[in-house]
Amino acid sequence: MIGLCVLCLTQSVSSIMVELIETNARCFSEELDESGLFSGHLKVIHEPDGTFDYSILSPDGNLMAYGFNKSDDSFSFNATRSGDYEICFQRSLSDDAERLKPGVSPMKVNISLSFGIYSYSFEREESSSEMDVSLNIKQAEQLSKDLLGDFVGMRAKEVKSDTDKVKLSNLITTLSVIEILVLIGFGVAEVLYLNKFFREQKVA
Repeated sequence: MIGLCVLCLTQSVSSIMVELIETNARCFSEELDESGLFSGHLKVIHEPDGTFDYSILSPDGNLMAYGFNKSDDSFSFNATRSGDYEICFQRSLSDDAERLKPGVSPMKVNISLSFGIYSYSFEREESSSEMDVSLNIKQAEQLSKDLLGDFVGMRAKEVKSDTDKVKLSNLITTLSVIEILVLIGFGVAEVLYLNKFFREQKVA
């Protein structure tokens, strides 16, 4: 799903002007909140051919934006952490040597800065939520299948156990009947033998 990026809402806009003398750097800092959008437009005024270099560093020293030999430029980024972000400017070293000599009028750079709310893709967030819900549903379905499988397996074992018990009971009953019949047979044979024995004794 293609993310729909919602435009950030600007909280405040400020405009300042710095004067760049020779190759001396001019720096200042702006305090930003984490994830806040920071953007700006930089433009040389009253000196159309003048160029400048600039850089913006985060509180932990990471380079967030930069430009070389610029007379008109823009930047935009989201703050990676809360704190002071250092913005430095100086005249480009490649500028006309005559303009870098001492005593030359400073170059003026107009800076318009905007501070806004971090832009966010709500469609991506919705997509992520849908994926989480879908994943939870799949996990629930898998858990239900596992529980059902365990229940069926336990039921099958129970039925098998009952069947084995019935078979064992039938076997014991059969063996008991056979044992009784054998004992009866031995008893009848013994009675017949004794009856024959006593008859032979009387004849004798």
